[in-house]
Amino acid sequence: WPQGFTGVGNWFGIVAFGFGVTPIAYNIQESMEHPERMPHATKLALLTVCGAYVVISDGVAVLLRPSVPHFEGDVLHELPESWIPTMIRLAMAFVVLVTVPLLVVPCAELIEGKMGMNAASPLASRLTLRFSLCLVCSGTASCIPGFVHVISFIGAFCMSLTSFVFPPLMHIALLKRHQDEEDEERCSTSQPFLSSNELERFGSDEHEKMRDRRAIQVDSALLVCGIFATVFASFLTFSDLLHNAER
Repeated sequence: WPQGFTGVGNWFGIVAFGFGVTPIAYNIQESMEHPERMPHATKLALLTVCGAYVVISDGVAVLLRPSVPHFEGDVLHELPESWIPTMIRLAMAFVVLVTVPLLVVPCAELIEGKMGMNAASPLASRLTLRFSLCLVCSGTASCIPGFVHVISFIGAFCMSLTSFVFPPLMHIALLKRHQDEEDEERCSTSQPFLSSNELERFGSDEHEKMRDRRAIQVDSALLVCGIFATVFASFLTFSDLLHNAER
């Protein structure tokens, strides 16, 4: 359980980093046979992973409670010396190997676009760029002590922005634009007398505007919560990062 607000901030950063699927969602959706099922697949995947985390973490805590009342750090350090921690570490390494391409490809495509490269560019140059990106990231992670604090800050700041702040903000902007376009169309086609079909359309438009207003209210509440969580968690994780760097 997090110890104090700093622990809550680090926990939030790690969770946002681990569950922030927004940056890679479009790449996965493009490779799907049925892209329209992406929201349902994402919901099932997140629920499955979250449920596995809860069951495994609580199960380990229950099993070790007589000898380890509190976990001060990595749960693997609290497990008895046997083949189980080794197999867990190997499984974690395998997961990293198969999921890193999902993170490298979007980042590499952004860099390739800035460098004027595209799908028609030589394959060797694209592979060199992506391999170099992996080397830089892995070298940075191995050279920085306590890299988990860096991951926590990245999750609390970058992933929170892309997952909790930008989506409701973009949805509000799109709804506002849609309302402005509807108002302009209504003004341009306004007549002194309306037919029954136009009256029916006007009623449906009013219903749609009320629905958009409710959606904007919900998005505004989510935006405020996202901004507060991002600022609060980013401040706590960055302060903890500086504190650990001074040691």
